[in-house]
Amino acid sequence: MTDTPKKSDNNSLDKAVYGLEGAGKQADQYNKTTQAIAEHVGREYGHSLKMLVLKGREPTFDKPVYPTSGSAEEKAIWSKEYDRLIKKTEKYEEDKAKVFNLILGQCEKPMKNRVEAVEEYEDIEDGSDVVKLLQSIKEIAYQSSDKKYPPMQAWLSLKALMNISQKSNEDLRDYYKRFEGVVEMAELSYGVISPVENAKKTKDYAKSKSAAIEKERDKVLAYIFMQGADRQQYGSLMYGLGKDHSLGNDNYPASVEEALEVLTMNTKKMKKTGTNATKANGDSLELAFAQMDKKEARKKGICYKCLEKWSPGHKCGDKKGGKQENGAAQHMMTWME
Repeated sequence: MTDTPKKSDNNSLDKAVYGLEGAGKQADQYNKTTQAIAEHVGREYGHSLKMLVLKGREPTFDKPVYPTSGSAEEKAIWSKEYDRLIKKTEKYEEDKAKVFNLILGQCEKPMKNRVEAVEEYEDIEDGSDVVKLLQSIKEIAYQSSDKKYPPMQAWLSLKALMNISQKSNEDLRDYYKRFEGVVEMAELSYGVISPVENAKKTKDYAKSKSAAIEKERDKVLAYIFMQGADRQQYGSLMYGLGKDHSLGNDNYPASVEEALEVLTMNTKKMKKTGTNATKANGDSLELAFAQMDKKEARKKGICYKCLEKWSPGHKCGDKKGGKQENGAAQHMMTWME
């Protein structure tokens, strides 16, 4: 059995807690807390335990091969290596128990009560099973909608997905991790994103409906991910992709991973060429491109603001307030089953 966990007094973990509050934000809270704990564990206990927290990956300790027909000296060397292995393994298990306590100690009282009520908790605790502990916390956090009105939980999780955006000074990788968590939360609460109507328009649909739908799902998520990326930095890139598509060239990424790669390459290119994301007068490149190509966009039959198909009387986003929403949100109802 492990000792009674105590809340960490480390300043870096003051706000890193696992809780049940914040409908629609459970994924973000879980990911932030786990990341903070992993960083702390890496500093205190080393890389192996950091990876255990982040990836759920146990390290492998290679056993030295006993030299059956070796000399006495070789066998003595083997004996020392084996002793070191035992000590290393014991140290790892001791530190893992401390990490287990640390994680449990970062659970708020309601969460801790739910975790300890898990059917297999006694075995999890006896083995200081960090991976299963985190899995239990994650499942509880993501499914804390048990006491909430299901349609409300579904709406909140979908709203979080449609409104996600890269925060100021947030690294692309961190935005990507947060996005993946929000997607998982949305699909747990609502269902798998299934753009059936989009899939029906593809040649792949006749071959395999499920494969075609999954492929379109990946495209939809990639688009939402890119739409949420820093518009000041990547606005011109998004404009260019939309413009290319209107001309019959589909260069949009086919998955979130591809989208991340495209944005990363764009950032590297800008740094290499010394290009700024913002013009000297403070206007974003996206706005500059839009103003410059207004007439050209009209000729191509697209709206220069939202890049959607244009026709007389066209309005961007919310018809009542004129608010321009994420283009992906406008077609949300065709993405779900």
